[in-house]
Amino acid sequence: MDSNEKRRFIKDLCDNIKSTVVDSISKMPEEWDGIELRQLIADKARESTYILDRPENRKRRREYRNEVLVRNL
Repeated sequence: MDSNEKRRFIKDLCDNIKSTVVDSISKMPEEWDGIELRQLIADKARESTYILDRPENRKRRREYRNEVLVRNL
């Protein structure tokens, strides 16, 4: 992916997560504050990343984690 494709992908993914969370506001308990909302956002983001958790992607996951560490991402 070139820089523009990465930018578009990231924007679309974040917009999708945002829409999912915002659309479910009416279902959320009234007492939820930033703690629960952050957790819900993190959970929705995590649901979008299941691909690297598959056993067949173990090598790619290891390489990914190394790049994140080395490049301070």
